[in-house]
Order: sequence, then structure tokens, then C-alpha cells
Amino acid sequence: MLLERIYEWAHSHPTKTAIICNDVAVNYASFSRAIDAARRFLEPHALAAGRTAIVLVHSPADAWIILLALRSLGLNTICVYSIDHALQLKLRNMAFVVVTQREATAHKLEAKTLAGINVLTIPTAIYANIHTGDLPLIDSNCAPFGGQIIYTSGTTGIPKKVLLDSTFEDLRNEWRARLYSFNKDTITFENCQLWSAVGERSPSAVWHVGGCVVYDLRDLNRMFRHGVNSTTLSSATLKKLIQSLDRSEPPHHDCELFVTSGFLSVTLAEVVISRVTKRLGLTYATSELGTPLMLSRVEATKDMHWLAPDDRRTIEIVDENGNVCREGELRFLLTEVDCTSYLDDAEASAKVFRNGFFYPGDVAVRRADGRIRILGRIDDVVNVQGKKYPVAPIEHRIQQLLGVDEVCVFSGLNAAGNEEIAVAVQSSRQLSRSELEAVARQCVPFELVRFTVFNEFPRTETGTGKTRRSMLKKQLFPLNRAGTQAPHSA
Repeated sequence: MLLERIYEWAHSHPTKTAIICNDVAVNYASFSRAIDAARRFLEPHALAAGRTAIVLVHSPADAWIILLALRSLGLNTICVYSIDHALQLKLRNMAFVVVTQREATAHKLEAKTLAGINVLTIPTAIYANIHTGDLPLIDSNCAPFGGQIIYTSGTTGIPKKVLLDSTFEDLRNEWRARLYSFNKDTITFENCQLWSAVGERSPSAVWHVGGCVVYDLRDLNRMFRHGVNSTTLSSATLKKLIQSLDRSEPPHHDCELFVTSGFLSVTLAEVVISRVTKRLGLTYATSELGTPLMLSRVEATKDMHWLAPDDRRTIEIVDENGNVCREGELRFLLTEVDCTSYLDDAEASAKVFRNGFFYPGDVAVRRADGRIRILGRIDDVVNVQGKKYPVAPIEHRIQQLLGVDEVCVFSGLNAAGNEEIAVAVQSSRQLSRSELEAVARQCVPFELVRFTVFNEFPRTETGTGKTRRSMLKKQLFPLNRAGTQAPHSA
């Protein structure tokens, strides 16, 4: 269990820094005592194991302390950003909501219930003596550890909940640490919230091997303080990082930067390598499976989208009949570190967890050396006169030629009932009609093409900030058919 590993590091390396939040450092000894103090406070309130405790705490350090304390009492936990958020997730068997004294005062949560759910407030005073005293040990008579609930971003539909149980927690962390080369000297910067897959899994894997996790909620240009040498960001967050950096500062070549949650443009990758770090990697992962599935450490940007499968994984590309082929639907053989269903959603589970495999809904191609390239979602194809084209290669090419942030391509019927290709472009600069038309002639082999330029695409509310393609498509087609003016079309 993660808590056992933290306690072990507290005993063997008590003064080693475990977490830094907004420049406040806490070593493993104090971290373990804080968790134990929270556990002792919460223990009289604990209900039957297996119920769910909601943690409404915005400080990552406080949230981790409370989550681990609750899990040690046998409760499943989920971190949320508001009580409305918790209600939207339709959680079942809820025990209570936990808040800190600081946030209860700031948000006027003095009430004993929120939306009919009991509220427990953690007093600040319980942490008064965490810097001295005996170090805690795991109680061998305690209830089985609870799990942590995360939820998917809902890029193509309704967000779904996933329960990460404690049974194979150590193995999940070992796999992730090996893939990312985490060790006791790792100092990772975390930007994702604890309700997301990356936000839960990366810190867990770093603490498993005795490393340090850095949070800073103020702004991204503080990222490279404290000797940070590893981080995982979405491409959207990476763009914000580059905009925040001081151009006079040298690149941070000692930090390995992994990009997840969507495609990274070659243009942005080249900027990262020249201005941020030469140690750039791309990963493919899903919330449903316990560890990243494929990874590419970028040596040449022209080849960077071909990812190397994790050698512990069985990864197949199959046709519509389930036969293995070179190009088709991607699927992953489930292992002990993976989830096998969504929480409280049997219908959605049956669609993607089938016959021992997980089907993420992506189209991919495998080349002779075994590397795999993602071509897009199964639903992200343009269908013209019955012929289907994967959108990813088209989007990458347009993005590269225009030098813009992101491109999404869709097909549908226009107001006249004719098939049309809609190209959504996210760009902070103005694009001329002639520029767009020239690119269309090179990249989109169709007659009717419409460009719409956005300052910002709609994105998920998780820390990954993925583009919500389903919402974007609805803006481009249903709204325009109803006569609503597009944001900026050419």
C-alpha cells in the first residue's frame, strides 16, 4: 500500500522531503505524522468499510493527507472541487464530506450537512506536533485499505467513474515508476488535480520509490523551482508554460517532460526542445488502465508520434471481426493492475470491457518495428461519399502548415444538406481566407471545406484540459444549421 511505503520512507529517510506545496516543504517524517494525526481524528467517525468519503479540499498537500487517512480506515475516497461536482457524479453509498478548517471558514461551510451529506471539518490544531515525536506504523489489525475513485474526462461523452482498489496498488506504482524512470532522486512537478488519473497516479508512484512531489497553484513559471527533474503535462498546459517562461532564462535541460492527453504538434515540440528541455517524451494512457501503455522519448520530431508499447503489455490492433491486423481498432489485454469496469455503470462497461480486453475507441497503425501511431478516435473520422478517412494525419498536417495551436476536423451535413468538412482551428493570431484556402487545397481532399477559428476550444474540467470534441462538433454543425453565426469562419 502507498501509505505503508510512505511510512517506510519516514523510518529510513525521515528528513527527506516528500512534498512541497506553494514553497512549503514537508519531509517524510512529518508527512507520515500528519496522515496519522488525521487518521486518529477521523477514526471515531469512520463507518462501515467500503463506503465513500468525499474530500472537498483544494490544497493538494492537505488533500493527500486526508485521502490516505480515510483509505487507511477502509473508506473509498474521491476528491472533488465542489459539492455540486460530487452530486453530478451520482456517487452511491456516501459516508460524509471532509473539509479542512481553513476552507470551511473561507467558504462558509459551518453547516453540518451539504446537500444532505454530513460534513466533517478537520481542525488545523491536529497537525501541531507533526514535526516531533514517534513515527507511526501500520496497524496490522486495521480494516482493508479503501480505494480511490477517479473519473474520466468525458472528452467524447459523459464522465465515468473508475475505482482504483488497493489490492494491486504497489504493483501499479512499480510499473509506472519503471516506465518513467522514477527513483528516490525524482522531484516531480504536478499540475493535475487528484480526481484525474495523472493527478492520482504520478505522485503515488514517486512516493512509492521515495521521491519528492512539488505542487504550485499560483502560476506555471514557478515549475522549475526546487530542482524539479520530471513532470507530465497536457499539450494545452505545455503551451501555457511556454508563454509564461522568461525568454532570458536558459533551457531546463535536466528536466524530463512527458506530454499526455492528446496529440502534440511538431511545432510545439520543437519549441519545447529549444526553450524548455531536450528531454521530451510522449505517452499514451487511459484512466481505465493502471499504467501508461506506450511511450516515446523524442529523438527526432518527425518520428515522435510512433510510440513504443510497454513490453509488459499485450497490445493489439484488430479489424471489425476481431482479427489482428496492421491498421484498425486498438485494444489492450487487461492485467491485474487495471480496472475491469466503470463504477455504477454496467451499460458503459459492457461497451469497452469485452472478453478480457479494454477497447479505448482509438484507431491505430503498427509499423514493422512494432511501434504504434494513434490515428484518432473511431468516431473521429471524416466520412465523404461512404469513404472514411482518419482525421489525425489531416489534423497534424494542417496544424503544422498553419503553425497554430490545435486543429480538429469533422464531417457532416451543411445547411443545404450537402456533405461538408468542417475544420476547427485554435489560434491566437488572425488567419486570412487565402491562407486557409491554400492549406485546404494541400491537406483536405474534399470539395466542400469550411474553416472556423477559435481563440480556445471547449475543454474538460480535469487537470488535463483535453479538447471536448463532441461539444466542438455540436458547435460547428447543429448551431450553424440553426442559423447561428460561427465564431470566425473562412
